[in-house]
Amino acid sequence: MSSPTGTARERWRAQLGGGPKAAARMQFVRFLLVGLLNTAVGYAIFAALLFAGAGQTPAIVAATILGVLFNFRSIGRLVFGGSGGRLVPFVAVYVVQCGANVGMMQVARRLGMPPLAAEAVVLPLLAVATFAVMRGWVFAGSKEAREGGAREEFG
Repeated sequence: MSSPTGTARERWRAQLGGGPKAAARMQFVRFLLVGLLNTAVGYAIFAALLFAGAGQTPAIVAATILGVLFNFRSIGRLVFGGSGGRLVPFVAVYVVQCGANVGMMQVARRLGMPPLAAEAVVLPLLAVATFAVMRGWVFAGSKEAREGGAREEFG
């Protein structure tokens, strides 16, 4: 569906500079937006389990497992076009990301940063690294990862 000024995708590409780099930037923006969706879903699962009477630890474990499965589908479909993803590497990325988060937080805390400030510094670094690994390894077989994130149906 085109308007006199072009589709939403065309307008985004014009604003981002056009070409493969712009497509990759758009894909990264989708990755961040889907990350917000995934966070909300994970929190909702955790809250629902607590309200249903589950204890805190079982609710965390169940919400994490269900959240990772939801994240695999949502990131695969909404960011990388729904194909080419592999679940085991996806889970491995989450495990490594968690370890990196703990390690980076320990360093930041040793440097005297309060936990919330430290996490505010660490999370953007982890988001960029996670996107790169998801694109280059987990979803490398997807057409969108190979073509820099161009989505025909976006817009």
